[in-house]
Amino acid sequence: MDEVFQYKITPENSKSITRTIYYINTDTEESFEVQEVYRDGYFILELKERLAGHFPFMAKNGEIKVSNYKIIDHKLNDVTYSDADTDMIDELEDKGILDEKSRYYINGPIEIIKINS
Repeated sequence: MDEVFQYKITPENSKSITRTIYYINTDTEESFEVQEVYRDGYFILELKERLAGHFPFMAKNGEIKVSNYKIIDHKLNDVTYSDADTDMIDELEDKGILDEKSRYYINGPIEIIKINS
C-alpha cells in the first residue's frame, strides 16, 4: 500500500490562482461557466507515494491543474477578477436548484512544502 503525503502548494506570484466554476441549473439542466482570479492563497494536496516523486505534473504552459489532485484544504484571498452574475447565482441558490463544481489552476512558479513524511 502506498504511503500518503501532504504538500502545501503556494504560488510565488500574486494573481496566479484561477478558479473555474461550472454551474448547472438542476431545474432546467442549463449550464454556465464562471472564471475567478485570486490575488493569493494556497492548497494542501494529498498524494500517494507513487505520485509524489513525480509531482508536480506541469502543463507545457506552466499551469498546474490543482483539481487533478485530492485537495485536503485550501484558502483563497482577494478576488481580483470575476465574471459571475452574482444576482442570478444568488437567486438560483435561494431556490435550491444550483449545482456547482470548481476546478482550480495555478499559473507560474510555485512553492512546494512537504507537510508530513
